[in-house]
Amino acid sequence: MAKTSKIGIAGEYALVSELIKRGYVACVTDKNTPKFDVLASNQEGTKFAAIQVKTSGGDYNGEFLMSKKDEDWFHNDNGEFGRVFFAFVRLNDVGNTYWFISARETAKSIHDVYCQYINDPTKKRKDTPMRAIKPKKEFPTLKDNNFEDLNL
Repeated sequence: MAKTSKIGIAGEYALVSELIKRGYVACVTDKNTPKFDVLASNQEGTKFAAIQVKTSGGDYNGEFLMSKKDEDWFHNDNGEFGRVFFAFVRLNDVGNTYWFISARETAKSIHDVYCQYINDPTKKRKDTPMRAIKPKKEFPTLKDNNFEDLNL
């Protein structure tokens, strides 16, 4: 598997490729776009989604690394983020797996899991900007390749 810095880029392009194969319009944004990596729409251009991509490759334990800034969607939600999603991309040699969760739901989960972690009375832990999420654990009804949840 490629270097970690390249895995994220591979995940973005894999997602765009899969969206196009499924009949959507999609593109990777430039790297100066702070809140999302991919823009997608239906063919008519009447429905849009902004997507922040998190990618895992190689050894996979169900966890995706996140950061405190990914949690900010929860704290700063003023109703504008209804069409923003996190895409969790699992790169495999025999076919990739994709999971889509709204930015607000993802951020709330990141926040809740981190609060449990940092406030565990049996451990002495320091605050850190690093976060993690296990989508299939935090969202047990989440289906693989749930592209329909983008509602495009």
